[in-house]
Amino acid sequence: MLANRVDYLIISDGGKPLGILTERDIPRLLNEYPEPQAIRLDQSMSLPLCNINLNESVSTALEAMTRHHLRHIMVVDQAGDLVGVVSQHRLFEQLAVHQLEAALISAERERENLRLASHFHLALTATGASSWKYFHAEDHCVLSDSLIALLDCPSHNVPKTFADWLALVHPDDRARLNATVNAQKSKNSTASVTEYRMKNKNGHWRWMEDRGCVIERSSDGSPLVTISILIDLCRLLPHHDHR
Repeated sequence: MLANRVDYLIISDGGKPLGILTERDIPRLLNEYPEPQAIRLDQSMSLPLCNINLNESVSTALEAMTRHHLRHIMVVDQAGDLVGVVSQHRLFEQLAVHQLEAALISAERERENLRLASHFHLALTATGASSWKYFHAEDHCVLSDSLIALLDCPSHNVPKTFADWLALVHPDDRARLNATVNAQKSKNSTASVTEYRMKNKNGHWRWMEDRGCVIERSSDGSPLVTISILIDLCRLLPHHDHR
């Protein structure tokens, strides 16, 4: 152990790990045996050994070591032959590096998402469009600031559910919008375009073009998140009046 600057030795027989002797065992052996050089390894090694397959994850190894109060764990192949040893300290180092890499990747994705969101916002502003997002499972609507300003909604009256959204849609147009939302439930649905009127707080109706698309689905194909771009047709096309 001194010659190789290690804090443990694995005792094996024919490639099969039998036990372990660590630096923590040395004070005990010196205390129990006046002549420790006469002790055989099979008498002094710690048993039983805790092994883990080399295909297991770092977190699984840490869980096993914590459960058995170990500082080292043997790594074996499918045949049970010893292929290496990992220490708790080494595993924590690897886990920390992995978490750091994951955090850096996540931060880069967040920066990219912020850039995309900024470009998206600029594009919407340039075209006079707005956006809203609908979370199907939670029945929750999220409106962009520009859409809230367009509808001139009081803060306490911003649509939060699909029913709230429909309440702002002209009664004659609700069936058409409902049909579009139901069509999105199909696994083969694509982007949809629907025109309908929405009412602002002054009771004025504005023709809107709603271009929606399901951006996230569950494993069974049902929609989870739909995002829509709304264009104020009253601004772009004068023939769409407020009636």
